[in-house]
Amino acid sequence: MLWGRQINDTDRPQTTSKGDFEQERWRERMLSDEDGTPMLPNLAINNCLTEAAKALRKTIPGRGKSEYGAVFARALVPPYKDVRLDVDIQDVKPVTMFVPSDGKKGGGKRVNRVFAHIDNWKATFQVVALDNAITQEIMEEVANYASMCIGFGAMRPGNKNCGQCGRFKVVSIEETQSDALGFELPEEAVA
Repeated sequence: MLWGRQINDTDRPQTTSKGDFEQERWRERMLSDEDGTPMLPNLAINNCLTEAAKALRKTIPGRGKSEYGAVFARALVPPYKDVRLDVDIQDVKPVTMFVPSDGKKGGGKRVNRVFAHIDNWKATFQVVALDNAITQEIMEEVANYASMCIGFGAMRPGNKNCGQCGRFKVVSIEETQSDALGFELPEEAVA
C-alpha cells in the first residue's frame, strides 16, 4: 500500500532542496497515530466498499432496478475512528517515484516524490449496515471485489490511474445481528 497525502511544504527552509525535503518528510504522507503507527482512514474503508458496490451494478432482489451501490452509499457506516494497522513502524519504507507534479494522470510536468510504502499489513474493523439488503453474502462479494479492483491508498486500481498498489485479501467476514450489536454512536460523534 502506498500513502500519498499532500505534504505542506510552506515551512520548508529556503536552504533545503525540494528533494531533500521529500526525503526528510516522507512519513507525513501516511496517516498515523501519535506513536507513528500507520492508520487506515475510516472513510477510506467506506469509500472502498461503496465504490466496489457501485462498480458491480448488482440489483437488489425485490426492489426493482435498485442497485446495491446506492444502498452502500447511504446505509453503510464505517468504523467511528481510523483503524490502526497491525504493522511494525520499521516495516514502512520510502519509495521514490517519478510522478505528475499535479497528481493527475498524464500531467505535463513530472517530479520525484517519496511515498510511504507498506508491503504487508493487517487490519480488523467493523462496519454497520443500516439496511437489511446488505447481507453477509453481499458484503463478502463486495469486499472481495473491492480487495482486487478498488484497493486502499495512493495509486490503487480504483482511482482511475490504473494503479497496482493497495490490493488486499479479505480473510474473514462475520455477521452480527443488529439487535445483538446495540448500535449507537459514541457521545463524541454526536454533534
